[in-house]
Order: sequence, then structure tokens, then C-alpha cells
Amino acid sequence: MPLSNNTVKARIGKMSCDIEEQLLGKIKSSPYFALQCDETTDIAQCCQLLVFVRFLDVEDKTIKEELLLSSVLETTSKGIDVMQIISNYFENHDLKWEKLVGFCTDGAPAMLGCRSGLATLVKEKNPSTLTTHCVIHRQALATKTLPEELANILKLAIKLVNFVKSKALNTRIFKKLCVELDSEYDTLLFHTEVRWLSKGNMLKRLYELKEEMKIFLNEKDSELLEKFCDLKFELQFAYLVDIFEHLNNLNLQLQGSGHKTLEFRANIFIFEDKIRAFVCKINLWMNKIENNNYSAFQTFQTLINDDQYADILIEIQHNIKKHLEKLKSEFIRYFPEWNEVNSVQKIIRNPFCAKVEEAPEYLQEAVIELQNDSDCKNMFDSGMNLEEFWCRRATLHIQLREIALRYLVVFSTTYLCEQGFSSLLVIKNKQRNRLDVSDDMRLAISNIHPRIEKLVKEMQPQKSH
Repeated sequence: MPLSNNTVKARIGKMSCDIEEQLLGKIKSSPYFALQCDETTDIAQCCQLLVFVRFLDVEDKTIKEELLLSSVLETTSKGIDVMQIISNYFENHDLKWEKLVGFCTDGAPAMLGCRSGLATLVKEKNPSTLTTHCVIHRQALATKTLPEELANILKLAIKLVNFVKSKALNTRIFKKLCVELDSEYDTLLFHTEVRWLSKGNMLKRLYELKEEMKIFLNEKDSELLEKFCDLKFELQFAYLVDIFEHLNNLNLQLQGSGHKTLEFRANIFIFEDKIRAFVCKINLWMNKIENNNYSAFQTFQTLINDDQYADILIEIQHNIKKHLEKLKSEFIRYFPEWNEVNSVQKIIRNPFCAKVEEAPEYLQEAVIELQNDSDCKNMFDSGMNLEEFWCRRATLHIQLREIALRYLVVFSTTYLCEQGFSSLLVIKNKQRNRLDVSDDMRLAISNIHPRIEKLVKEMQPQKSH
């Protein structure tokens, strides 16, 4: 069996083409499909574009998610450049823009610009396409706004972590101190804006190592120690630990794809419920704070029982209420379409509880027929998830099923793209990237060391005379 590099490469290419042809066949047979796309710059300063597709597999009658396209943006990464790649792919493989019902991207201007953004260009191809901004990115943007005093607390916490982590000597000393004190952890965590959970994780770790930090600052920086031991800082710092833990939990609930488990299907309705529930929680927390009930913030509650915080508690309470009000308004601003559920969505989510008179006139008769279908009602009441019900069971109710599929195949996040970029960082690391730089590996080796070039020549087969 030949195992040369060229042979193996050719076999991989044939298998890749065969898989792509199978995927394209399933997409073409699907009544609708949706896309999510994003771009990033890798370690070689190369701009990589990933496009994932979500469609109905007609044979299995299930909604599936697959990688559709991976390409390199050779120059700029504007919306028109991305659109050119996607449009060429559609033309080369005979994919119809009319079947595209959803297009999800991140919030970059190149993607969502109102004039030349990618979403606008997609709308020109198919005006009925629902273009969405990634739910996770919107949630991260909504959580960035902090009142000035709480923002200063966050900046000081970041400064404290950087004071330890920015110098190798300080890092080693702090680690040694934690080991001697038999602490649960021996390192602090950096804060990175582009990582969704890093802010909350950084605050939580700093709070868990606050006593070790006080001992360390006592020897290193008395000014930072004074700020760190301030009573206002301690209370507001504890609140930030709690609120960012809640935000991180929400972020984790929004992460995932439709293939995680049978119980969790990442359709647009699941994310609507999560966001709407969190806004309701904010209302609950504000009502509790009015009655001096801080049970939702466990770290904060453990501190306020101490009498030394009694004099400043009213001021801190005002800052917390101000932040929660601002947080609620930001969520409403970033998720305006989810404040109310329209009548069509109510029918899709639970057709047997929807009121016929509230349904659009063109759907009223179809709703009546479905509500009087005993088999479908029994299957729905048995706990069947929405995707399985509309894809497999409600096949006779064509009009309602097509409308439901238009919603169910839509992407709400760019999670698959982010997951793909994380895999790309592992695959295309610094060492592998070097191997791809040169077309002639022998020349690459010769540039490393002349002695290696000599060994390479000795290993080459000699020509017969």
C-alpha cells in the first residue's frame, strides 16, 4: 500500500470532496438553511473565515449543524470581501439564496454595518433573511456598563492582579506564600476582554486569595494595601464577585450547539427564555434589595453582617441598585426583539395552547386542524422537544411546519465559529506554523544549521551511473 506524502494527501482530498458533496446534497434537499460566520487572525497573521450551516436533514428528519466553508481572506476583511467568498461558493455549488432564512454574525462593523456590512449585503440577495447579532456577544456587551464607582473597583482589582502577575519575581513570591499558607490556589488569573468568562473568574480568584494578597501587599506596596483594605472597596468588590458569577452562569447557558444533548437544543426559543429569565431575576433582586434582602449575593451578604460596614451600607446599596437598573436597561436595549413573544412564535412553541383568534388570519384554519389532531397532541404532551415535533411528527401540517422550520434552523450564536477558532489555535501552533512557511522543506532545514544540510545530503539516494 503506497504511503507517500502525495498519496496520503490525494486520499485526504478525495475524502474531503466526497464529504462536501454529501453535505451539499443534504443542504439542497432541505427546505431552508441558515448560516453563521466569523473571521479571526491566526498566529501567522492570516485572516481565517469560518462558515457553518444549519439545515434539516430530510432523511433523518433532524436539524443538523456542519462546517460549510473555511477560507482565507488574503487582504482586507471587509463585509464585501466575506460576501464575495460566500457568493462565489453559492454559485459554484448551486446553492439558492432563496432558501437562506437566517444569517448570524458577531457585532463587528464589517458584519453588521448598515451600508456595506455583510448582513446588509446578504439582505440584498434575500430580503426575507433574518440577520441576527450573536446572543453571546450581545450579552457580553450588555454586561460591560458599570457605574463609575464600581468601574473604579474593577480597575483596582485588575491593577492588583497585574501587580503580582506582571513580574516573574512577584509571581514566584506570591505562589510560595500561598503554598506555605496551604491555600486552595496558588496563582491569580488574568483578565482578558475578549474572553467571556475571564472577568468573573479573575474577581472570584482574587477574592478567594484576598488574605494572601493582604500579606503580600504588606511587604510590597503599602499604598495598594490601604486601598485593598478599604471598607467600601471590600463591600463593592464582594458585590462584583457575586454579580459576575451570575453573568458567567448566564453566559455558560448561552454557549452550546444543537448537538450537545437531546434535552438541550440550541434553537432561538431556548435563548429567548434564558435572556428573559435573567431580566426577571434582575427585577427580583432589585425588589429584594429594597427590603434589605441580599440573599442573591452570598459573598456580599456574609460581609454585611459585620457591624463595621453599617455606616456605609446605605451608600453601597444605592450603587448596587443603580448598577442593576443600568444592567436591566442594557439587556432591554441589546435584546429589543425578545421583550414580547409574537403570536406566530406562540403557535410554534405550543400550538395546542395558542388562541386561534390571536393567530394571523392566514394561519387560523391550520391551527384549528393541528389542535384537533389527537396523535400530534399526545406526542407533544409526552414531552417531545420542539425540533423533533415539527421535523418528524407534524409532517402533515405543511403550512405550520414550514413556518416553524424557518425559526428552528436559525442560528442565535456564533458559538461554532468560536469553537472552531479555539481548535485552530491548537492545530496551528507556533511550531506547525513554521513548517508551513517554506515550500521546500530541504531548504528550510538548511537554513537552520549547515551540519543538518550535510546529513540530509548523505541520506539522499545516490544516482546510478
